[in-house]
Amino acid sequence: MNLLENYDVGICSVKKKTDLHPFRSNTGYKPASTCHTLENYIDLTKLELSFLPIERNVKNNLTKGERIALRNLKNDETIVIKKADKNSNCVILDRLDYITEVTRQLNTQHYCQLDSFNMAELKIQVIEYIKSLYDQGIIDKISFKFLTNGQKLRDARLGRIYILPKIHRLETETFKQIQHDGLNELNIIPPGRPIISHNTGYKPASTCHTLENYIDLTKLELSFLPIERNVKNNLTKGERIALRNLKNDETIVIKKADKNSNCVILDRLDYITEVTRQLNTQHYCQLDSFNMAELKIQVIEYIKSLYDQGIIDKYHSNLTNGQKLRDAIRGEFIFSQNSPS
Repeated sequence: MNLLENYDVGICSVKKKTDLHPFRSNTGYKPASTCHTLENYIDLTKLELSFLPIERNVKNNLTKGERIALRNLKNDETIVIKKADKNSNCVILDRLDYITEVTRQLNTQHYCQLDSFNMAELKIQVIEYIKSLYDQGIIDKISFKFLTNGQKLRDARLGRIYILPKIHRLETETFKQIQHDGLNELNIIPPGRPIISHNTGYKPASTCHTLENYIDLTKLELSFLPIERNVKNNLTKGERIALRNLKNDETIVIKKADKNSNCVILDRLDYITEVTRQLNTQHYCQLDSFNMAELKIQVIEYIKSLYDQGIIDKYHSNLTNGQKLRDAIRGEFIFSQNSPS
């Protein structure tokens, strides 16, 4: 959301725009999600490339046999082809196994089956409630238009659930065996990441998506309000002592849960065991030695070579970013307890 923040490549400056309404219509520009100079450069380069004209009448580079094979796979009703979660691998699943995993997730405490549902009635209730907020002066006209969203809210419809296979959650040996054989002969069903898809031609597509955007933007506005630091502690002395004891307890690890705000207390040995297990997968490798100073020099020299070859111009050569790159430090590896899925 390009609302209150203005990002400059290589500068990471943040400027508050007090003259703009926080809930005005989105311009369509999506700024980079981070201030990391290299990532910003990559994202903005992709944006520039997306505006290049593309020749649509290109020759098909697949043979007739390959096209027939793809068509047969697409029409095979015994399998489901999905992109893997968190990577670009293509996963072919048995349709019954896929349905079994989706049904398992729908039968958890995160979902409930409705005896009946009336989308038209829900839309009317939402619009009437928002209108009552406007009539009471709780929200202004711009916020009212943003939430009702004209025809878009009236055309909202039910979404469809599907899952992306979490093959990265498989045991390392199992994953290697499947990679080697090319088949899941052990018939292991990988857990799936649930996705709600809205088959509509606009965004936001769902009835509640606009409300969620409104809440997110309200939180953003609240983040800029001045906070009184000298507030009275609302915890009792006993509660403060209990928190201090938990913080100093070296046998446990306290972390925020992944994908929600729950607090999870883990045994330190279990925490270390899980981190070690993940570090021993194919996604990581142990270095015999590591020199941060040498890596910084290599990065700067590589960027300079791109500039000398004319691949990037002088403006983009600020990827080296002076003191910021020289002050870079190694990251810290942590993990959050996954929520049930």
